Amino acid sequence: MRGEAERCLNETEWDLETARILHRERRYNAAAFYSHQAAEKAVKALLYSLNEAPLGPQREGSPR
Repeated sequence: MRGEAERCLNETEWDLETARILHRERRYNAAAFYSHQAAEKAVKALLYSLNEAPLGPQREGSPR
């Protein structure tokens, strides 16, 4: 799972840089969106690095 954690962290850095560019250009809604994406991917990378698989929304009847 380490490779997956690295991949998520790389995507986090890209999203954060994109958010900074958008903020500088006063595109605040888009900057907020990319900031949120970066935060979610950072948490996902953390979970992968701890050998915990992040789970999406649970559907009714799906195994837990």
